[in-house]
Amino acid sequence: IRDNVVGTATLRASGADLRTWLKFGLLCDASDGAAAVLGRRDGALPPSTAALVAVPAAAVALGAWLLRSER
Repeated sequence: IRDNVVGTATLRASGADLRTWLKFGLLCDASDGAAAVLGRRDGALPPSTAALVAVPAAAVALGAWLLRSER
């Protein structure tokens, strides 16, 4: 649900609001990635699940690129 809300808000926003939503999305994706890394390191996540860390990592890279291009 969170990703749907953030994605929809980002698509509908412009100007300063767009930057705010991009930053929020970046923060969410970075925290998802960190949780996957920590979960794998502690053994709480199997390798197949931890491999999904690539998805938030890609989202973080895209979000950072979008923030730079919105300057």
